[in-house]
Amino acid sequence: MPYWTKLEMSVIQVTILLILYHPLLSVLHQQVGGNQLYAGISMHLPIEWLRMH
Repeated sequence: MPYWTKLEMSVIQVTILLILYHPLLSVLHQQVGGNQLYAGISMHLPIEWLRMH
């Protein structure tokens, strides 16, 4: 696992919060259309988060 900088940790924490607000994100996400990016984040982060805890 790569070394996490403070900035990356902040991004991870914010993204976890966003995932918790997934219903709202789903609506915004459909309008934005960032399917691949969002799918990559939502699939990758929980794995990394579990590794850290």
